[in-house]
Amino acid sequence: MAFVQQSSPHAHKARPTSKVMLWVILATLPGLLAQTLFFGWGNLVNVAWCVAIALASEAAILKLRSKPVAVVLRDNTAAVTGLLLGLSLPQFVPFWVSAVAVISAIVIAKQLYGGLGSNPFNPAWWATHWS
Repeated sequence: MAFVQQSSPHAHKARPTSKVMLWVILATLPGLLAQTLFFGWGNLVNVAWCVAIALASEAAILKLRSKPVAVVLRDNTAAVTGLLLGLSLPQFVPFWVSAVAVISAIVIAKQLYGGLGSNPFNPAWWATHWS
């Protein structure tokens, strides 16, 4: 009996990065709501601050690198980075601590190595370069 090889039935076509990141943002909203209910409004302030710093730092570094700012910011990866850091930090952490964390994540860990998909801190990079 010969087996017929077929592709996965659930993967119909590739999705753009911006849509995948939007789904990640939507998936974190119940957790953000739960944190806000249990721990107070400081989480909302922290997340808003981290997302704003992430978008601003990515825009600044892209401008310094002479890359298109609007195109790269539309992929929502900087917003996801800020959102995840804002969710993981304590609610009343000093503003400078969260700013240093987000700027380090965007500028050093992401943009210094070439941007999305090029940084060695991403497990997907290791999977594509060492398999």
